[in-house]
Amino acid sequence: MNHDEERCPNAAGSKFAKLRDHILSKSRAQTWELALLEWEPLGVVDGGDGCEHCGLATCPCGFHPISERCWISNGVTGAETYVGNVCIKRFMAGGSEALREWHHVHAWIKRAQKNPNAAPTGAVIRFAMSRKKPWLLPDTERFLLDTMRKRNLTPRQAAWRRTCVAQLLRRLVRAR
Repeated sequence: MNHDEERCPNAAGSKFAKLRDHILSKSRAQTWELALLEWEPLGVVDGGDGCEHCGLATCPCGFHPISERCWISNGVTGAETYVGNVCIKRFMAGGSEALREWHHVHAWIKRAQKNPNAAPTGAVIRFAMSRKKPWLLPDTERFLLDTMRKRNLTPRQAAWRRTCVAQLLRRLVRAR
């Protein structure tokens, strides 16, 4: 088995089996396909709890090191766990709507960490508003939707957008 097959969550083998067993142990469903529907993304954690050598985490599939963990929650059992940003793709194809849109949210997180002026995308705004307790007030949601595609903001609008971006990043990204 080559290195790409070892990393790829779509490759048949022990890595997927470990991930599947880990997720099923925290799910009410007894099959992978049904278990996927129970899980929702919560955010990203940079770094890891860390091994003693490198400080980075290990994915439940066994891949090490992962520098970024995707934090997910089971809406049925209340369980929470982390998976690597490669294994989260296993959830996107057959999981909930939020998981299918997660790659858009994740891409925005990366952009916003580099550029605090990055406008939240529609997927990010939908994700923030889909929480049990929405993360944005209705006026803020409307502002972000109205200015999502605008490049030239007034100084006041630009300051408000930066505040909103910082608020969303605090919710979506957790420190080690």
